[in-house]
Amino acid sequence: MLSPNKKDKYIKIASGDYVPFLQDGTSGYSFVLEKPDVGNLEYSTKSLTLRGGYPNNITGTDVAMDNLRDPILYPTYIRGNRNDSKHLVYIDESMDTAGENGALAPVNIEGFTFVGGNAADATGEGSTGAAVYAANGSTTIRNSVFVDNTAAGEKRCGCVSE
Repeated sequence: MLSPNKKDKYIKIASGDYVPFLQDGTSGYSFVLEKPDVGNLEYSTKSLTLRGGYPNNITGTDVAMDNLRDPILYPTYIRGNRNDSKHLVYIDESMDTAGENGALAPVNIEGFTFVGGNAADATGEGSTGAAVYAANGSTTIRNSVFVDNTAAGEKRCGCVSE
């Protein structure tokens, strides 16, 4: 559910398993965050927050939903396929100009468990950031867990910010 606030966007995600969708049998990313192609500045954002840990029946006001949020009770998993996935979340550098009047739009990720990302390329961006690859200038990850993510490159870690 997208928050009604026009400037700070919150995407509230219910508990469950979310896995990569591989189009036409090719490997790729689970979620790609990039600057939307909107002509109306009313839809620009100051920030984008992905927030996991909500019950499956999220309805009602933002306040009521936020009072129910509990990432431990309602875990939200972003799972990769160890053979096919690269980055579970890829944050495109276009988010650097997704804000009002082309300003930086920080991305926040909260309350997720990232499992099984596999950045297996020998070199380049496909070799790092198995769970989260942030090509933008400002990404913050809070209250999240990284489990069994592997990367082949020299920056072998679950999360890379370039």
